[in-house]
Amino acid sequence: MLELGGDCSPDNPIRANVVRQCFGGNRALSLARSRLFTCPDDESRLILCAGDEASSSVLVWDHGNRGQEIQKLQCSGGTIFDVMPFEAYNSNYLAALTEQKLEFFQWQ
Repeated sequence: MLELGGDCSPDNPIRANVVRQCFGGNRALSLARSRLFTCPDDESRLILCAGDEASSSVLVWDHGNRGQEIQKLQCSGGTIFDVMPFEAYNSNYLAALTEQKLEFFQWQ
């Protein structure tokens, strides 16, 4: 995860500073979008979700807990292109868009 710093001036150009490193799979042949969002159970915590091509799963990291992986959600539709948290019917979900289908996981 990177944090942008600077103000675009000649003396202080925009730069990317490493905030946290989260290690997932060992290959990425397709461009995929990861998401950083607040934990539905605790708004003081940040959760990072990203697709892992090697295992066809969504990796979930707890940003506040030293970037530790907390869960691996198995998907059956191939490469994960996008993940998105959302709320519906008073429950929290995570959607994973794969090359073959859209999968939903309920936040427990």
